[in-house]
Formats: sequence, structure tokens, C-alpha cells
Amino acid sequence: MSALAPTRPVEPGLNGRLGRTGVPLLVARLLLGGMFVWMGLAKSGYPELALKKAGVWDRPTVKSVRTSGYVELGGPVDFLKLIREYQMFPDAAWGLLNFTAVAIPWIEVLCGLLLIFGVGVRGAAGLLFALLIVFTTMIVVRGLRIHHADAIPFCAVKFNCGCGAGDVLICRKIPENLALAALALFCLFSRATRLCLRKQIIPAAPTAPTTA
Repeated sequence: MSALAPTRPVEPGLNGRLGRTGVPLLVARLLLGGMFVWMGLAKSGYPELALKKAGVWDRPTVKSVRTSGYVELGGPVDFLKLIREYQMFPDAAWGLLNFTAVAIPWIEVLCGLLLIFGVGVRGAAGLLFALLIVFTTMIVVRGLRIHHADAIPFCAVKFNCGCGAGDVLICRKIPENLALAALALFCLFSRATRLCLRKQIIPAAPTAPTTA
């Protein structure tokens, strides 16, 4: 009986080799994490407070950025008002409304920082994916409500969604959220561990010696 020839290991393709470098995951982490750190801080009120304390709030450059329509700095009170527009909770549940307005911005900041530094990547990405799905659904529902109430084309619907960018067209915001959700899914299911700080903080567990 002839011996079986040893099988050669299959060489990974270009995508596999690129994935092992950790670069695609790093790019996704920085994009997604950076976006959520910014969106969370924009709703927290701290950038506005810091700019005012630094005395640059009314400088022409800062003012032009604030009024550009792409950036909106607010605080928990402003975010609370926007949440009420979505009719997520009854007005009687004021405690839950207040907690949501305060907690969500800092959850976004925390998850964004975890992604940027590569610690708890899957947990942070999973939580952000869930938030994106919930808020995108709420944006669509509110857009449909405005579309029917005002009898205007759906893609002409424009409102402040509470994402730190001011008034945006709904047909621009939905693809943006779906792109962020795709990045979150990539971070969630990627097996790459290179270029992640967690690998430096928590070394791999030593393998048990095999006994003959």
C-alpha cells in the first residue's frame, strides 16, 4: 500500500495576506472609532465649553466651521430635545429620556476610543452596530412621518437627526449610517489581531505542554 503524499499548505490569497497584516481592520477601526468619538463629543457639550473657555468660540475660522452645516455642537439638553422628536419613549418616562440623552454620547465616545486603540474591538463594534440599526430605523420612521405629513418627496426630507451634523437630507444620512454599519460588521467579524493594543496589554495564554 503506497504512502499518501504529504499535502502542501494552501497559500493564502492577496486578501488573506492583506487581512493578516491588520491594516484593513486598522483603517476600519480608525474611521468608525473616529466618527463615533466626534459624534459623541459633539452631543456632550464639552467641545463647545472648551472652545468658549479658550476664547476662540467667536473667531471667524471656528464660526465658519460651526455654521457650515456639517458640524453642530450641542449638549445633553439639545440631544434630549432631538430624542423627544423621535417619540422613542412617552413623555412620562422623563427619567429614561434624561438617562438616554446623557448616556448615549459617552457610550459612543467610549466605544470609539476602544476601537481606535484596539481594545475590546468586537464588543465595541457590536454595540455600535446595534445603535446604528436602532437609530437608522428611527430616522427612516421619522422621515416617513414627515414625508406623509408635509406631502414632500422622501429624499427632500431634511431634519436634525442628532448625529452632530445639523440638518441633513434623509437620503444622504441613511447611506452614511449603512456604511458605518458595514464598517462595524467588518470590525465585529475580523479575526485580525495585529496593530491592536489589546495584544500588547493581554498576551496570549501559554499553551499547555503536550505529554507523550
